[in-house]
Amino acid sequence: MSFFDPFFPSRPPFLRLLTMACLALAMTACDQEEGGGKSPAARPRQLLDAPADDLSRAVEAVTGGPTRAVWAHHLGTGSPDPYTSGSSHELAGIDTRDGRGVRVIRPGKKNFSRPLLTPDGEKIVFTRKQIERDKKGVKTYDLTILITDWNGSEPEEIGHGYAVDVWRDPATGRDWVYAAADVPPTHRIAFAANRLTRFPLDEPGAVETVWDATQVSPDNIQLSRDGTRACGQTPWPNGGQFVWSGKSPDFQPTMMGCWAGMAPDDSYVSWMLDGSHRHVTLQRAAAPKQPWTLGFQEISGLEKGEIYHPRWSNHPRFITLTGPYMAEKTGHNESTIGKGGLTAEVVIAKLRADLKGIEASVTLTDNDSVDAYPDVWIDGGETARLADFAQGAAQFSAAQTDWPPTGAEAFFAWKDRADENVVRSAAGERIDCALEVQGTALFDRHQEMRLEGGAFVAKAITQKQLTPHWQASAAGFTVELSLPTPPRADATGPLLQWPGWTLASTQGSATLNGTKLSDAPLSSGHYTLTVRQGQAQWFRDGTALGAATAVQRDAAIATLQAGGADVGGRLWGVAFYPAVLDLSVIQSNAAFWKPRNAEAAKPDPNRVRLRGKLVETTPPPTAEGIDPYTRAMIAQVFEVEQVLQGSYAEPRILVRRWAMMDLRLTQVPQEVGDSIELTLEPVEDHPELQNERTLDDTTAFDLQPWYDLAPPTL
Repeated sequence: MSFFDPFFPSRPPFLRLLTMACLALAMTACDQEEGGGKSPAARPRQLLDAPADDLSRAVEAVTGGPTRAVWAHHLGTGSPDPYTSGSSHELAGIDTRDGRGVRVIRPGKKNFSRPLLTPDGEKIVFTRKQIERDKKGVKTYDLTILITDWNGSEPEEIGHGYAVDVWRDPATGRDWVYAAADVPPTHRIAFAANRLTRFPLDEPGAVETVWDATQVSPDNIQLSRDGTRACGQTPWPNGGQFVWSGKSPDFQPTMMGCWAGMAPDDSYVSWMLDGSHRHVTLQRAAAPKQPWTLGFQEISGLEKGEIYHPRWSNHPRFITLTGPYMAEKTGHNESTIGKGGLTAEVVIAKLRADLKGIEASVTLTDNDSVDAYPDVWIDGGETARLADFAQGAAQFSAAQTDWPPTGAEAFFAWKDRADENVVRSAAGERIDCALEVQGTALFDRHQEMRLEGGAFVAKAITQKQLTPHWQASAAGFTVELSLPTPPRADATGPLLQWPGWTLASTQGSATLNGTKLSDAPLSSGHYTLTVRQGQAQWFRDGTALGAATAVQRDAAIATLQAGGADVGGRLWGVAFYPAVLDLSVIQSNAAFWKPRNAEAAKPDPNRVRLRGKLVETTPPPTAEGIDPYTRAMIAQVFEVEQVLQGSYAEPRILVRRWAMMDLRLTQVPQEVGDSIELTLEPVEDHPELQNERTLDDTTAFDLQPWYDLAPPTL
């Protein structure tokens, strides 16, 4: 039986029609009253000493006390709207102590995007999202923040932007609304804002900008209890934590993914949702970070399908989300989230104390429409904290920088994809050194770059920051890089390119702007290039290999880029310095990278090479279906015909393969019955895949997934 009064699918048809007719009359009366005080359908709440209905009792059996939840309920009968982009929603919720169960708080076909409960649970802040589309599909956003209450009072406009969190200052008791503001037009499903702002709930006109160094994505920004940190993305898919405890705001990257989340105490534990939309990866802010995975398939009813809208409640042991989103409920090649939400319900889940599993859960809704953006408040949550995790700034020790070395003043440093990859100068400049993939560029299992096609490019905002550094280093500079596996001896192509310079692998030898740097062939190791007064010197593992004349060319490429051709090999540990490093520093850096290169050069002991026949496949993705992602993997099932190398005992194998890159389909076999040779490694051995969009419409939920190592072809 449904707990959502207007939607009892088990009722006889005539009773369902009668119920809906009564609801329609109530909504009509409410609409006639629009603009004047409280909704006539609303009645003052009378709070009870104990839950009175079955669902409320079930909720409190999980949460342990009075609980409130709100969400946007879609009224449309056509396409689902889990993104709350249209005006076909009503504000719904449940207060376990008002005796009314799940109900409509504010009726009418309107927009109630991302409703948020205030820290005391009494008020509801939401955003009215209005979108205009031009002929080319570019969307312009008009975002207004409003507030209402549990009586369904007429919403009051309190600000502009997209509300993302409401935080109470523990020192003053004052409530602050945080909002993503200044949203530029976009054709993507998910938008990014140019600023993160905040204003006091009791003084909405006092708006402050708290972050404008990068764009921000609104899904999700949640603050720690002390307000010094918040999870977020700058923008999607670059996840991390905003930090407001130093002289100037900062952002500490954690991992790639979507739907960031942060525990609402001061443990600073945060998560990112993975590309399959079935797990989150969590980590601490302080060392040892040691990320771990939490699977939502542990929740009853979510054994299959994807989840969406994951968000921590005000209590660090409880979260909320919607799901399952089922691929088979969508049309051919349509978005699982965008079109598969009719099966999704609002869920509250209790986490284990160590945050490594689900202890209990309860489902709040049971209907044939979309419920989106739930937020949950639990009595006493505002003082609860994770006993297994250190709290506050005391958990941090003095920062230790292992690479690049302190005092060397690198102006760009990319260690590996999993690292923070941020340079902070003594002058306070912050340079985000993350690299973005283009074409078929891929990372490998140690988070290094695979030089097998595609390119790795610095962000546009970073390129602008680097321009004066290129100019200042004209008199002399140092470039550092590591090759855990070298390029192929028969291949030619760039390793690194920056304005005026190309460091390449030419038939297995290193060249700078076409000039050979050494007779020694490229091999696994740490490399350093120094250039001063027209002379280049080339080092491997701290030992000089050769010297050559260095002539800067006109800037054929105005950006910093790694890769760009299929030369084979792996690359990481890229750094640029505005001067020639001392030999002692070069040797120290080489010593740092030596064991890392040796470890990364080892093949995966679990690698398997086999011949298999395709027996099940996931339909190829579409650009619309994976938006806002630009690349995606699909799952396929092969019948194992012959194991050629390694060990594999099962008759079938589940394989994940790249099917779309840069919104273009790759050449992936789709014909059932095709027999091909595959070189595979377990997906669990490839953390770089954790937050890549993955579509799985197969029935092989009992099989461990394997990764196809073959470079994709467009």
